[in-house]
Amino acid sequence: DQGGKSLTGESWWAQSVTFTAPTGFTISNSVDGTYGTSFVYDTQTGTDGTEVTYYLKDTTSGEIAQKTATVRIDRTAPTWPEDGGINIKNNRWKEFLNTISFGLFFKETLDVKASAADDLCGVAAYYYYVDETDSTTVLSFDELANKTFTEVEGSGKQTLTSLSSEGSYVVYAYAVDKA
Repeated sequence: DQGGKSLTGESWWAQSVTFTAPTGFTISNSVDGTYGTSFVYDTQTGTDGTEVTYYLKDTTSGEIAQKTATVRIDRTAPTWPEDGGINIKNNRWKEFLNTISFGLFFKETLDVKASAADDLCGVAAYYYYVDETDSTTVLSFDELANKTFTEVEGSGKQTLTSLSSEGSYVVYAYAVDKA
């Protein structure tokens, strides 16, 4: 069990995985190793994960059973690939800008799209926030931490929202992976 999530199926983690012995057993990652109540697996894996072998020792009989589990750890954040990022009417941004250019004017409603990539576990969702205050300065990371971002589930290119032609907007977005 890892943070309330079981080590089964296609689960991904962004941190170490702790193997914990069930009641009546001790556990080790080596048959001749030191047995205790738990051990930690802490290596980032590939897309297929890593098969981890561990051993359970019955505290009454001393009998040892070999077990295996597939672990998938991804500590790498999604990236904005060359053809990705935030896209508004064929204008693309892939990084946090320190200055804002207000040279883009459109008369129609515009779709705001995003596209990120994650080579290990894949993109799970995008989050965006639209600043509609007519601000001419970029919000800091600390200021953005106090804003409510809207979630859009899915991977690949996703439409985050639409902007009307009435107003000035600054769009902030980020992607999270499945780990």
